Amino acid sequence: MSLFLIRYGELGLKSPNVKKRFQRQLKRNIEDAFLKNETQCITSMDWGRIYIHTDNDAMAENLLSKTFGITSFSKVVETSSDLEEICKTSALYSNQVIPKNSSFAVRAKRTGEHKYTSQDVAKEVGSAILEANKEKNLKVNLSNPDIKIFVEVRHNRAFIFSEKVPGPGGFPLGSQGKVLAIISDKKSVYAAWLLAKRGCNTRLLCLDEAALALAKNLDHWQLLGKPIAAEERDINYALGMAKKIHAEALVLGYTFEEFENMEKIEAEIPIFYPLIGLSTQEIEKQVTSLFGDGS
Repeated sequence: MSLFLIRYGELGLKSPNVKKRFQRQLKRNIEDAFLKNETQCITSMDWGRIYIHTDNDAMAENLLSKTFGITSFSKVVETSSDLEEICKTSALYSNQVIPKNSSFAVRAKRTGEHKYTSQDVAKEVGSAILEANKEKNLKVNLSNPDIKIFVEVRHNRAFIFSEKVPGPGGFPLGSQGKVLAIISDKKSVYAAWLLAKRGCNTRLLCLDEAALALAKNLDHWQLLGKPIAAEERDINYALGMAKKIHAEALVLGYTFEEFENMEKIEAEIPIFYPLIGLSTQEIEKQVTSLFGDGS
């Protein structure tokens, strides 16, 4: 089975109790995503990382890249924190990932108490890689290498990898309250996505068939509920639906210009306008990123 190491960012800024709750929510979300896609995984975590064992690398990379709360992840090789074992494992790993006539650098970091420093790890692993790849004509380039070999030592374990795949960041879905996002166009889908990224349980109220089709672009983001087909386009209907599903806020995809020209909405719950501080160019760029070229 392959092993993936998962990192999170903003979660680490929270108090210990909140961080623990958010980390558990993220772990559950990952497990639910794998279950929804009928893919087996084994999860575990320590204070700062989540680990996934799975047989389906492609599915894992797709799901993890679309799980809110993950800042990055890596497919890793695990060994003990013994420096000699780290060097042996890194040397074997380097044979698979460093091509001939290329340059490399070792980036090492540690968590916990060890008899060596991070610089010691980088130095010894670099020497082991050169020794194991004599025929490849490798060079060390610390400033601009062709390949980076990362070694992360965490207490009595060590992980070797060569790639960090970015995730969407934000907070784990469901770690915040429930909101109802009105979907009418691509901008409003992006507005809903932004609230989901902040951890909100984001339900979608689609005003017509076209909006339902647009909402499908969020299918892969593991939202916590199916889109709702609106029977009316009136704002009061949307507020009534929000009350019915116990949503704590309404989300509208209005730009600043649209907000300035709209009629004032009287509501008992907050109304969020996540696009109001973004320029037209920023919105278009993010909408293109979310929808691609096909929608």
